[in-house]
Amino acid sequence: MRGNMSEIEEIKREIKRLAAELEELKKKIKVAEVSGVSVHDPLGVSSALRKHLGEKEGGVFVHAGYAKVGGWHCDWNQIFYLNDVTEVSPKRVERLVAPLANSSRVALLKALLSKARSISEITEITGLKGGELYHHLKELIRSGYVTSEKRGVYRLTMKGEIVLIIASGMAKWLEAPTEEEIGISE
Repeated sequence: MRGNMSEIEEIKREIKRLAAELEELKKKIKVAEVSGVSVHDPLGVSSALRKHLGEKEGGVFVHAGYAKVGGWHCDWNQIFYLNDVTEVSPKRVERLVAPLANSSRVALLKALLSKARSISEITEITGLKGGELYHHLKELIRSGYVTSEKRGVYRLTMKGEIVLIIASGMAKWLEAPTEEEIGISE
């Protein structure tokens, strides 16, 4: 009988702890609702965009970012509207995304994300070498994503940083993980 009583007391303590935790969560939800912030909009961006658009028909979008890694930083924010999306030339969009249609080029951009690198460093990170590496570098330089800091040393441009970061974020959100990412080997 005494064993059952201690188990009951333990259960009562756990229920009390859970009730207190639930009350704290309710308070946080109330604060979030009052401030217009939600778990689906933790920075209040969607709320601000709805307010900005108001009663007008259409759409308003923003892409923004701030990164500070390995001694470099990059920040940007850009607001654009639905009519901007519908009016931009398909060829212009193609010009922007075509360099990303090759996984070797994306790997090369990722290798340059945190700092400028030499050809040997790029080869070590990506496995690309020789003519294949130079072909991809040439395409990324032509597209304005990479620049040569000095002979044999390459770095991302701000355009390259932004495109890589946004495209990677969209891929993480909108695409299923690859077998490699989830640890399944072929």
